[in-house]
Amino acid sequence: MTIDDRQAARAVARQTFTEASRPAVLSFELAAHQQPEVIVGPDLETIRFPGARHRLMGFRDACQDLGMDWSRVPVAVVSSNDRRGAQGVVATLLSRHRPDAVVAMSDQLALAVLDQAREELLEVPSELTVSGWDDSAQAVGADLTSVHQDLRSQGIQCAELVLGLRDQVAESPWSLSLRESTRRVR
Repeated sequence: MTIDDRQAARAVARQTFTEASRPAVLSFELAAHQQPEVIVGPDLETIRFPGARHRLMGFRDACQDLGMDWSRVPVAVVSSNDRRGAQGVVATLLSRHRPDAVVAMSDQLALAVLDQAREELLEVPSELTVSGWDDSAQAVGADLTSVHQDLRSQGIQCAELVLGLRDQVAESPWSLSLRESTRRVR
């Protein structure tokens, strides 16, 4: 029904954060009805939503793999998965924290980062690397590195589960779609 969010997050963050010195995250809500804000080094054990928690744990794992201090990583939190709605918090993140790498929990959020980078005349990927999640058609069009998962297959499994046609679901495969928004890892 879902992928291993933690391992996929670890992989995409390793790709995005390699050679970075100021990594950042653009995240879904950490609590119900959360207002957009930037939190530095959030406590992951207190996050209510499993998807966000597991992805953040994977991002933290990648930081640790790369010798980065998670407690210093800014996490910009949005109130919805909306490109336009994310603009304010993305502008705050880029102006106040000046990251050189951002992993986003969706392609829509990553596209908001690319929009703001263009506005601030930041070169992607030489000055700012960016990655998304879901490998949407928009990600392909924007040359955005993204986590690929088969959402159609996951939906079919969910429907079959609800209809009683199956009693369990298999973990879905995932992969990274590497494009020009991140540097090539050597």
